Amino acid sequence: MSSTFGQMDVVPTAPPSSMFISYGLKERCAAAETLSLVARVLNRSKAHLHSVLPKNNSSVVEDFFRTLI
Repeated sequence: MSSTFGQMDVVPTAPPSSMFISYGLKERCAAAETLSLVARVLNRSKAHLHSVLPKNNSSVVEDFFRTLI
């Protein structure tokens, strides 16, 4: 394996839509904290979703949490 391909695995890439936008450490930390908060809130609401939705939607809720979190 060449060093170019090895570096590609660990070097972050930006989506094409943000080519000229550079986010600072503060913004990236805020984004990570926000995602963490959303994940915690969703995990807490999982039991409530199961109790509110009909029983035949249980697999849909599980798929949602497996995919998202």
